[in-house]
Amino acid sequence: MSRQIKKGGLRRMSNGMKKFGTAVNNFLGKHGTTILTTVGIISEGIAIYEMYKATDDVKAKLEEVEKDIEYSCKYDHEEPPTKPQKLWKQTKAVAPVLAPTVIWFTFGAGCLVASHKADSKKIAALTSAYELSETYRREYISKVKDKVGEKKAKEIDEEFYQEQAEKNMPAGPNDGAICLTGHGDTLYYDTGSGRFLRACPQWLEKCRVNISHRVFCDTYASVNDFYNILNIPTCTLGDDSGWESSHDLNTDQLIDMTWDGAGMTEWGEYYGFIRYWPKTRFRM
Repeated sequence: MSRQIKKGGLRRMSNGMKKFGTAVNNFLGKHGTTILTTVGIISEGIAIYEMYKATDDVKAKLEEVEKDIEYSCKYDHEEPPTKPQKLWKQTKAVAPVLAPTVIWFTFGAGCLVASHKADSKKIAALTSAYELSETYRREYISKVKDKVGEKKAKEIDEEFYQEQAEKNMPAGPNDGAICLTGHGDTLYYDTGSGRFLRACPQWLEKCRVNISHRVFCDTYASVNDFYNILNIPTCTLGDDSGWESSHDLNTDQLIDMTWDGAGMTEWGEYYGFIRYWPKTRFRM
């Protein structure tokens, strides 16, 4: 009798756990997008709070580096650091201060990206969340520039893109991972897709004019449209971001795009950075 009661109790417990697991899966399946979106927005809010806390500390750290360099040159009779050495010292000094902001920004963006596969009822809310994330990002960049100055902010920006490029560095100048546009042999790092390509400034300017014209004529052009014009392979998420004429352009404007800066590959070749700032858009 006691064994039958034990077996019956275990069976009921097992069934209860299965029902609980099913209920949790159903809840996440139904509300998962909403949860991810909410967490993403909250994370971006925390990031902007961390940003405001960090900006004064960033300025103080940069001033501290300047004083250390001045002291070393004046009293220790050391040679002044080169520009890359100075930039490395500054980056090491501010990295711990900016780390919480970067982590929260990245986590929030990851949650929003994870909720990409949303149904039609949640498209508007999800798009708003992305726009909010972009607003926070622009405010963050503006705040950093105000606090540390345009020149310092640009140096930090260059250091960030160089680190990203080094993570995606090809094995050599003839590596098949380098995209060939067929127009020029100058090496560039495309910050939008994380790929290296070969082109020339004239070709990049022509592609910029062409994609700007398409945006104005068709009211929208995706990043993959730009890649097609550039003559390089498209990307998986390239159709979900781009430029809209109603917000970005008029008949006299071109999309915001640059191809400046200078990094160096492991084999000693200089490369530039192609930068552009499309907006995310959801389509059924």
